[in-house]
Amino acid sequence: IVVTFTGDVKIVDFGIAKSEKATAEDTKDGALKGKVPYMSPEQAAGKDIDLRSDIFAVGVVLFELTTGKRLFKGQNEFETLKLILESDYPAPSDVRPDYPKPLERIVMRALAKRREDRYQSAREMQADLEAFVREERIACSAVNLTHWMQMLFADKLAQQNEALQDIKQLADVIAAQQK
Repeated sequence: IVVTFTGDVKIVDFGIAKSEKATAEDTKDGALKGKVPYMSPEQAAGKDIDLRSDIFAVGVVLFELTTGKRLFKGQNEFETLKLILESDYPAPSDVRPDYPKPLERIVMRALAKRREDRYQSAREMQADLEAFVREERIACSAVNLTHWMQMLFADKLAQQNEALQDIKQLADVIAAQQK
């Protein structure tokens, strides 16, 4: 997940995208593709996946962002896969007792073991998240996110602007010499 300095949020890689140069061996049925702690149960079992696996991955990310705790962390990939497939998932309120119940319902629906019980589309999940934000009166907008990112990275942005000014001055000198 990438958050830009202008408040844009982009999901850039779910870890299962196929390269145009992938071979049949690379993408054979039953081969696990992706980041293990974010795999849906069907993906962890090597079954066919669809967009609901992405919903599950977003549910894992939302759980971790809002609780500050990793959801699936085994000693190795095998243990992590077992946690995904066999364990009962903790509710966010198990980690943070003050966790908002409406948000917990959203997270737990995204994390449903059976894909039929999950959100059936990202838009459906988005609608519930937006309703939660409205009901809780959480100030979130691209403008707020822009201000927050610029505050967090003020030093880095200042360095970047300084470097851009140096480059502009150099370009001006080169252009003047060419005349």
